[in-house]
Amino acid sequence: MTEINGIGSAETWLKGQPVHVVRTFAARSALRGLPGLGEADSAILDQIALPVLRALIMPAVVSKMPAANMTELADSAARFVDSARSKYAAPRATDYSAASAARSADSAHSASSVPSAARCAYLATLSAGFSSIDPTGHVAAVSAAYSAHSADTKEAEKSDDMFKLTLWRTVAMPNGLVRNLETLRTFWKSTPEVWGFWERWYDGYLNGCPIDWDVQRAIATLPEQDWEKGPEWIAGKIAEIEARIALQKRIAELETALLSENAQSRGIGDNRPPEPIVDISDIPAELVIVWEPLQSLQQETQADVPDAGRVRRAIRTLVDIAVSCGAWTWEKANMFLDAGLKAGGAAASVALVTGHGEKILAVIKAALDWLAFWA
Repeated sequence: MTEINGIGSAETWLKGQPVHVVRTFAARSALRGLPGLGEADSAILDQIALPVLRALIMPAVVSKMPAANMTELADSAARFVDSARSKYAAPRATDYSAASAARSADSAHSASSVPSAARCAYLATLSAGFSSIDPTGHVAAVSAAYSAHSADTKEAEKSDDMFKLTLWRTVAMPNGLVRNLETLRTFWKSTPEVWGFWERWYDGYLNGCPIDWDVQRAIATLPEQDWEKGPEWIAGKIAEIEARIALQKRIAELETALLSENAQSRGIGDNRPPEPIVDISDIPAELVIVWEPLQSLQQETQADVPDAGRVRRAIRTLVDIAVSCGAWTWEKANMFLDAGLKAGGAAASVALVTGHGEKILAVIKAALDWLAFWA
């Protein structure tokens, strides 16, 4: 384990690390400083919270799943932070934490470079230190933050995913940051429909269980014009993203289960997951009736403007199949459907899906949740 006790020691260690370790170290360091936002009063917090959160979601996503346009998006996030920070002036030393968290986010966005990663660690440490009221507490907070950074250098040597580790694994979060985080939670909870995701998102990192990376990436790559519309608008976009990705995952789970069972019934394959299906013509005939509505839903989740009629038709077909395999009765199914989706009549005869009723229901319910956002 390398002892981190300042920006110099952090930079020295980082110079020998692969890019993904540099980015991860920067992200985890900046995330430790986030509660420092709680030093700001509510009016300032309302101005700066979304820009900082936008910038802080970026380095972790980049370290896990980089994309070609991430640099452009990160630059946009940094400008967003700068614009908000220009409205904030720290009148007291204890307010430094909020400004520090913003600066940590600013440097974390470009965490492919060693200096910016080291700067993140340094600023997160200052954020911890200045969140303490008394001099003794300040020293203890700085020591705790550096201990947490140092522990990350040890874990980087043996862990293939440092985000599965709690942020304060080897030492307790400094008391000042604990108080700041409670203030921040109070702010988030005041309008949970706007900030609820961000509390879950931060708790995920604190506890070593980050929110789904596909969700985080979709949020991080939202265009500039969405972020400029404010936290309420972004909350709506996040809710739609979570519903859409949940549907995609339920579809993938059902497709994988059906392909695996079909292969086993034919006496082929092994315990490995089946290869993804590229074309409907590759589907066994007995699966086509269920595969077609699943593919319709999958395609619509990827469309810029989904076709509500096509989604509804796919849902009705899946309801038929769910009734056919005994997972639902028509009466129970129609309890979940609005007037435009209510169905009844001859169910499809699909013997192969009989054991997958729960997964079919999961797809139907996820599709209904997603449809509610734009139909």
